Amino acid sequence: MEKLTKSLRDNIQSIKGVLAADDILVYSFRAGDGTECAVVYADGLVDKAVIGDLAARPLAELGIRKNPSDDGDRGEMNADTVKDSLLFPEIKEQEDVQELLKEILDGNCLLLADGIA
Repeated sequence: MEKLTKSLRDNIQSIKGVLAADDILVYSFRAGDGTECAVVYADGLVDKAVIGDLAARPLAELGIRKNPSDDGDRGEMNADTVKDSLLFPEIKEQEDVQELLKEILDGNCLLLADGIA
């Protein structure tokens, strides 16, 4: 696996397959529109409360703030709506798995959402 896919489950399995240590954790939650999300991080390097405050809580409100599509639907969550909702001071976008693994080991967290590569 060189790049992320749109499958949250496949991405988590691939990352955990390479970073199989017990201190690599996955914090799973649902965004406000029901989209399954996960944050992958190294325990002890990332504050779990910060993940909740800066990622999980804003994404839980995401379904309310999405732009409607032409057919009256609430639209689909995409990378831009996710990025606009997060409260992190620095956000990097990356699809290359090797680079993502380095970021996790450097103490950064990785946000994944089902359906978004």
